Amino acid sequence: MRALACGAGFAIVMLVAATGLAKDKAECASAAVAGQELERFHKLSQARAQFTSCATDECPEVIAKDCTRWLKEIDARMPTVDLAAHGTAGAVAVVDGREVPLPASALTLDPGSHVVVFRAPGYVSQTKNVELAEGARAHLDVPLVAEALAAAPEPEQPPAPERRSHRGVWLASAIATSTLAVAGFALFAGFGAAGNGDESALRTSCAPFCTQSQIDPVANEFTWANVGLTVGIVALAASALTWYFTARSH
Repeated sequence: MRALACGAGFAIVMLVAATGLAKDKAECASAAVAGQELERFHKLSQARAQFTSCATDECPEVIAKDCTRWLKEIDARMPTVDLAAHGTAGAVAVVDGREVPLPASALTLDPGSHVVVFRAPGYVSQTKNVELAEGARAHLDVPLVAEALAAAPEPEQPPAPERRSHRGVWLASAIATSTLAVAGFALFAGFGAAGNGDESALRTSCAPFCTQSQIDPVANEFTWANVGLTVGIVALAASALTWYFTARSH
């Protein structure tokens, strides 16, 4: 349809030249053709400007009617963006090199990617990229930071309190409990062996008529053996625990 319209536009130009119409009438036809070419390449803002110039009563009715219809179609496809600098007076936005006072509502742009720079006296500029599709509406409200605040040094953080290491304490405890466990099992082994030997001697020499004075030393050896076994077990458990905390300490 647009190809036929484009051909019709050229025909109008030829007709205008042939009939000797005024120069501005020829410009109307040229604007209609140029607008269609620009629209074909998605340059909607430039196409809209062309259609606006030919959608007037000064142009021939047939041209003005087509340009008016095409202008409405362009308006429906044009993306828009709302721009504001939150809480900042005197701010402006530079959109694709064009300066726009803020706030700006329903600013029409071509579809595609645009660069927006937000500026205000005494504030740090911010640059934003916005991607606009046909018929879309975007909103950018950027809070600007005062230059004085941006230049202020960050407050120094107090040094973190030095953490005291408990590794030495745990290591000493682990060594002590390990040594105590070894001593306890050695006591158990020594007195246990002595008690078994002496008991065996009594069985062969005087049993079952051994006196209490002969039995008591053997009983004492077994008692110390049990003490050594108890100490060894408790110290071994404590040793395992202290070695665990030694490994986890820093």
